Amino acid sequence: MSAMALVTLLAWALAAAPGSAPDDNYHLSSIWCATGADEHCGDVPGDPTRMRPPNQVSGASCFSQDSDKSAACQNDFATDLEPGGAYQVGNWNGGQYPPLFYDTMHLFITGHLYSSVLLMRVVNSLILVGLLGLLVANMPRRLRPLAVVPIVVTAVPLGLSLMSSTNPSSWTIAGAAALWPALYASFEARGRQRLMLLAVFLLAVLLASGSRGDGALFSIVGIGLVMIVRFRRLLANPVVLGVALVGVAVAGAFFLTSGQSTVVSSGGFGGTPEKVLPWHQVAISNLQALPNLWVGSLGFGFMGSAGWLDTPFPALVGFSSTVVWAAVVFTSWREMFLEKVFAVSSIGAAMVVYPIVMLGLSGLFVGTGFQPRYLLPLLIVFTGVSMLSRGVAGPRFAMFQSVIAVGALSVAQAISLHTQIRRYVTGLDVGGLDLDRASEWWWGGPLTATTTWLLGSLAFTVLAWFLLRPAAFAVPEEPMEEAALVRDGTLTAAR
Repeated sequence: MSAMALVTLLAWALAAAPGSAPDDNYHLSSIWCATGADEHCGDVPGDPTRMRPPNQVSGASCFSQDSDKSAACQNDFATDLEPGGAYQVGNWNGGQYPPLFYDTMHLFITGHLYSSVLLMRVVNSLILVGLLGLLVANMPRRLRPLAVVPIVVTAVPLGLSLMSSTNPSSWTIAGAAALWPALYASFEARGRQRLMLLAVFLLAVLLASGSRGDGALFSIVGIGLVMIVRFRRLLANPVVLGVALVGVAVAGAFFLTSGQSTVVSSGGFGGTPEKVLPWHQVAISNLQALPNLWVGSLGFGFMGSAGWLDTPFPALVGFSSTVVWAAVVFTSWREMFLEKVFAVSSIGAAMVVYPIVMLGLSGLFVGTGFQPRYLLPLLIVFTGVSMLSRGVAGPRFAMFQSVIAVGALSVAQAISLHTQIRRYVTGLDVGGLDLDRASEWWWGGPLTATTTWLLGSLAFTVLAWFLLRPAAFAVPEEPMEEAALVRDGTLTAAR
């Protein structure tokens, strides 16, 4: 399973040119200048608001905002990465983002833009696969679907493009997806398994909080959610409680020292509320359009695009991804109990309140400022808590349902991966199945664009089948002690 996940992510890493992730001019420049002036980035004496990242880095997004324009505009870039002209857009100017992501990616800078970006994307893909692999290996069998199914059924197409990118959201998504299942499962694990789960939990908190300010906020929300759902066992598990509080402290420190905290607390998307409709009218309008943010990351609606919102996908992508996601969630709701109702309701409410408040404070409407990727971590958590069960977590599809779900999700992934590659190889004004025909841009090397697409599509299909087949939700051979489940409130004494 891990191998198929890694091949899928690497295919998406190759699918897009450097500079293709949202706001990559900012993020790439912040990576190259993460440690201040050095051999990779120059300073501007007397002007701390500007740095001198290489021109190839600050200008890598030369194709943005024009879906018919390929990445061929990068072909004239020099092979060296000497500091270039003065540039004002970066994390050095106010520290909007926590520095950990940029500092780490800075370690992988080489002498060439393409090799640097590709290495960073490979590292981020390995981090995600390794983190979730450790989580699966140490979770009780009945809970293992919580580690991977939520992130896979919400990954097409936006999640896959971000998780294998140089955007800080790659860490935010990985951390948010792993931290709450790790903490939740640690109450049922013992010995070495518990220690490993707590280590995964702390690493997940570090990834989410060290990449984005809202990632720190999501970490605190996830920890608080687990503490409330598991409140009957808190006092009986002081080690878990202590580690959870450490996680809150780490996330809180990152949040309070991040410039994004002011955006989250007061709105900061550039709107001018006094020049628009009254706040309640803005909120009512945004409530009606809110589903575009919920399922935009699944490729559905007018915000269902990737990159700089300049890579739209065929309608079949959004339809198929959304149907499969809804099927997983709705089928999982056939079993409800008090703790699960609270968890689903809380995260569901957060997915409404968070964007409405942020847009309202900025005086903006859905479609500007706030993007679906900001809600993707919460969508993954919402999917996961919907899968909670007294027995084996998950939707428990029958064979026919599994075949349809895997087929629909695999088709959506194959189409979206093809579209993503096409966007940068030739631009979307060129059609055809063969991605190498009339190619204007590619990385070079042994793998062609079409081969990358075929390998990524096949790997994802195998991964989806492994996770959604009926056997994935089979009753565990060695269920937990009934007494422990009763104490936890997961089972009733009447069983």
